Amino acid sequence: MKLTVNVEKLQELLALKGYNKYSFSRASGISDETLRKILRDEVSSPKMAKRISEALEIDLTEVFSLA
Repeated sequence: MKLTVNVEKLQELLALKGYNKYSFSRASGISDETLRKILRDEVSSPKMAKRISEALEIDLTEVFSLA
């Protein structure tokens, strides 16, 4: 099974929380390159999903799912 990201929902949440890609990568501890890959749904690991959900203060399932 692969962890997939709802890219549209993630981008919507980033905007609602006032983040751009650069500021969110700093706040979440995710490198700029990794965040770009996540936003293209190329890379999604449980570790990255956890960092994103914690930084956005959301439930992991709001943006990620198993496919």
